[in-house]
Amino acid sequence: MLTVPQTAALLRTFDNILILTHVRPDGDTVGCAAALCAGLRSLGKAAFLLPNPELTDTTAPYFAPYAAPAEFTPEKVVSVDIPFVNGKNVVDAVIEKEGREYRDQYVCDFKCVNVKNCFTEINVLLGARRYFEDRIAEMCWIPEQAYAEGSWGYIGGEVAPNKTRYGSLPASDTDILGTDQDPVFQTQRVGIEAFKADVPDGVYAVYLYWTELTSENKREALVYNLGNDVVKEEYANRVFSVDINGVSVAGQMNIAEEYGSERAVIKKYIVPVSQGKGLVVRFGAVESVPILNAIRIVKEY
Repeated sequence: MLTVPQTAALLRTFDNILILTHVRPDGDTVGCAAALCAGLRSLGKAAFLLPNPELTDTTAPYFAPYAAPAEFTPEKVVSVDIPFVNGKNVVDAVIEKEGREYRDQYVCDFKCVNVKNCFTEINVLLGARRYFEDRIAEMCWIPEQAYAEGSWGYIGGEVAPNKTRYGSLPASDTDILGTDQDPVFQTQRVGIEAFKADVPDGVYAVYLYWTELTSENKREALVYNLGNDVVKEEYANRVFSVDINGVSVAGQMNIAEEYGSERAVIKKYIVPVSQGKGLVVRFGAVESVPILNAIRIVKEY
């Protein structure tokens, strides 16, 4: 294991450096990568960041000045990976300064989402690129992904637009009624056809999370948006059907009419899975298009 001075000394021997960021890059990884790149350039090194297609509108401007051109050929690639195992992991950060050792420690209870091996649960935010930690319930919500065989993900639809006067927001700024977990309900996939998870046979609890983010009510502008307020979408009278593994659980779902707009709605269904067919939640349009804000799948036994 290299100390901080040893790592710095090693980096000084490099040139033509390509720096990687992780998938669904957040502000931490973009900031750290950009700062490292800027530091290396200040030493006269040729350094760039590998372009990342999953940048958000918020982080992209900080990334852009350091993005590698297509013709760049690196001699060294810099990446820091921490290979967590399923369960508790301990991360030690140690630095020596003026003959003294300083140490910080972080314990992470890491739950690997593997639908084929040791699956217990998955909590997915539809239409999101961000993570959300519910520390009270000890749940971690992860961003959506498209379905691939042997895995999990959505089929069809598009991310709900959160257009503003000058661009867009990564999520709605709506104050969701009936919950203190607003981030779970502030993104959604519009026009979703299905959510599929190739989980092993067993009995599962499936929780579907909805909020109708369009509303006929006029909203007051939020001061902290500094004038970059969300452009009001036209209200959609949305009616759709839901079936899970071929069984209808809702024939005429109308979130706004039954519960009101901008209000949290959670439905729970117990679903048996057999014959290796996995879990499929399908949505059918009756009027306008279906939506889904989040989904939680928990193996009961």
